[in-house]
Amino acid sequence: MKHLLQRIITFLVPLPVVLAACLLPADWPAVAMVVAAAALCALEACALLRLRGVSRAFAIVAAAAAPVCVWAGAGPWALAPWLAAVVTAGGLLALAEPIGSAAWQRLILAAVYCGALPAHGVAMKMRIPGGGRFLLWTLFVVWAADAAAYLVGRAVGRRPLFPRVSPKKTVEGLLGSCLGAVLVGVVGYVLLRPELSAAQALILPVVLSLVGAVGDLVESALKREAGVKDSGKLLPGHGGMLDALDSAMFAVPAAFWLWIVMEMR
Repeated sequence: MKHLLQRIITFLVPLPVVLAACLLPADWPAVAMVVAAAALCALEACALLRLRGVSRAFAIVAAAAAPVCVWAGAGPWALAPWLAAVVTAGGLLALAEPIGSAAWQRLILAAVYCGALPAHGVAMKMRIPGGGRFLLWTLFVVWAADAAAYLVGRAVGRRPLFPRVSPKKTVEGLLGSCLGAVLVGVVGYVLLRPELSAAQALILPVVLSLVGAVGDLVESALKREAGVKDSGKLLPGHGGMLDALDSAMFAVPAAFWLWIVMEMR
């Protein structure tokens, strides 16, 4: 119960910032929020990937620059020159230090994982009609899926989902996450009115719940490789920023591109 209370408080404290970033007409609050999240996630990812010194600083700066590039380029296509610059500069750094090819690969992974993925939140706010409301709806759906997976898994979870990576995650928890995502998705559809049809508001939460579960497992694999339980200690009840955003970092890009595909039909 104490752990659950910590998770709820940790969720509520930054909520006004998230609401303002998503719902204010200007784009810069969302950019600032995503830049801060990307930098903090990159800091924790560098610790998991054992990047230090100049390599760690480069990965953090590169991750924080990704949402700014999307903002300046008015869309996710700005990530193409960003990626080219990161790979090239990272390669030069690997030659100058020298940090070795393995560290160079981890550097690129940290930058892309913590920069390019969350930068889609800025693209969503800018490029989709009512994008702020859609971004907020997506975040609520993902967080509801996480909470439902946690509660259902603890209550009735029996069958491990992927024990080699995360022994505590269960099939029952995954099913519960889908149900929780749909319930919050429907409520959010009524309250926030994102640019979705009623059918899309029912189906998309299930997809985002599954994609979010993949993001959760990816971060679990990184933590398992590093031999740690949490990515950090920044957020009581959650662990680190990566622990709190691992699902959203996969679900937000998925929501953005699924919306683009649906609109092309």
